[in-house]
Parts: sequence; structure tokens; C-alpha cells
Amino acid sequence: MRDINYIWNKILEHAGKAFYTFRGLEFTYEVLDDHTIRPYRDGETRGDLSKNLFEKALQFSSFSGKEFNNTIIGSSYVRGILEDRRINYGTYGSNQKGNRHKR
Repeated sequence: MRDINYIWNKILEHAGKAFYTFRGLEFTYEVLDDHTIRPYRDGETRGDLSKNLFEKALQFSSFSGKEFNNTIIGSSYVRGILEDRRINYGTYGSNQKGNRHKR
């Protein structure tokens, strides 16, 4: 199931918590409004990410590769969020190792 509303609500629920890019770089994000989040890494903003961008990302069969990276703005952050088990566990073939979620 790739229900953007379900996934977006999970994204909003986990704002402020640590997430990790595929390469293991820690970042967090804040909610700006019902349709936009802003990731931060090392205390600096990394540009805003919209719900529409995540919906577009969900159309890909994989969250990696040249096409995904060239199409999705902020692909490292989008992938880090979408592959995290807190966001998609059991939803659509989550990458169990890719979330790099530390407890």
C-alpha cells in the first residue's frame, strides 16, 4: 500500500526525531504546515520538502538510482524518511537495514 495520506501523517508524527540518509548522515526535520517539512543537518536547513514531492517519490519502484536522484529534490532526505521503519514498516517492502534508526 502506498497511501500518501497515511505515510504523510506518519512523517508529521515523527518530526523532530533523528533520521539517517543512506550514507548514515543524521538529520531531523520540522513541520512548516500541513503540506511541507524542512530538514536540517548540522543545524542548517536543507530546503523544504512537500507532500507532493513524497507522493511523486512513491511512484518509483525503488528509492535509489540515477532517475530517482535526478527527479526527486532532496532525494537523500526523502529516501531516509521513506525507508525508515517508523514511517513505512510493513507498508510497502521497507528496506529493513536502510532506515539506520538508532534507539
